[in-house]
Amino acid sequence: MQAHIVRIEAGSSPCWQVRFNLSRKTSRSYRSKTFYDSHFGGKRKSRRAAEDYLSAELESAGVHSLPLGRRVGMKYPENPKRLLKNNLSGRTGVYRSEFTVTRPYGEQQVRFWAASYRIGPDGRRTNRSRRFYIGERSEREAKRLAVRFREGWEQAYLTGGVNGVKRFFREWDAERRKTGLARSDSPRGNRKGK
Repeated sequence: MQAHIVRIEAGSSPCWQVRFNLSRKTSRSYRSKTFYDSHFGGKRKSRRAAEDYLSAELESAGVHSLPLGRRVGMKYPENPKRLLKNNLSGRTGVYRSEFTVTRPYGEQQVRFWAASYRIGPDGRRTNRSRRFYIGERSEREAKRLAVRFREGWEQAYLTGGVNGVKRFFREWDAERRKTGLARSDSPRGNRKGK
């Protein structure tokens, strides 16, 4: 039995997709259903609808013992030794990205390194990331901070669980405020226009 709820952000219709297979012997019983944010009124409501649908399908199939963590495909933390083929950072959960913002003076290219995390500062499950913008700091420094953040988050979870993660966020944010680096975690970029 395999069951997952997967977030799909690509394209113009972000959604949650439920994927499950009721039989280990054959892939013919594989099912999937998509829950669009626009249809359900937002990201949280579409996620709740996806979870309700999966729970109902599992109950109708007589599956009652699948834990919620597996049901929604979450593992804390991800396996740091398993890197995806497209990983350019050399570290699980650390990635580089960029986007363009249109300003009155022209377009602005915003580049950053980010570290993803699955348990947030409040101790709840999430799928977010902390960004380290390139602009006031070098590319190398932004990547170093993202890796340091991710490693600290993983260590906090492994040694202290949810309470360790909460403590890690408090200490990280306090250190950033103390050194004045919190201000440089806001987006800055290169202008394309005039």
